Amino acid sequence: MLERTSQRFKYMDYVTPEDDCVKEIATRIVKSKGRRVEKSTIVELVFSWIKNNILPEGSSPEKDLRPCVTLRKRQGTCLAQSILTASLLRALSFSENEVWVAVTLHRGESPFEAMHAIVILQTSDKGKVIALDTTESLLEVTTLNEIIQTNTILLMFNDKFAWVPKQPLHSSQCDA
Repeated sequence: MLERTSQRFKYMDYVTPEDDCVKEIATRIVKSKGRRVEKSTIVELVFSWIKNNILPEGSSPEKDLRPCVTLRKRQGTCLAQSILTASLLRALSFSENEVWVAVTLHRGESPFEAMHAIVILQTSDKGKVIALDTTESLLEVTTLNEIIQTNTILLMFNDKFAWVPKQPLHSSQCDA
């Protein structure tokens, strides 16, 4: 079970929808679609833009995770790409209750080799979420319960809130 925490995590400061570089790219991504763009289309446009413009980069604790750096280098780790994706979606009218970055650990693997980051979007369909994995080119509608069948969620965050498990989240603890 996840609980919202008042504790600030450094990763939260990297989700920056208000940065000029993020707002500029966000505007460019949706500009061709006209004035009113449905949220589902925005998700597809951002996902496609990240896949086509940001190359995956190997993990390293020294990497700069700021979206403007990822945009300038045109490459980033799964965490950097997820932070950029969340920043773009937040800049494009998604609320802090709709989009967050999830840091996960694949079950049965070493945390030094299997930690991964994805973006999770809340949908209007009760219990359903959209999981965006830009480094694996995967966009799927699923549930948190399905995600935690093979992964442990270590942390979920955006620029406003963080959620941490009371203990690592396992499938038996999720009702979604």
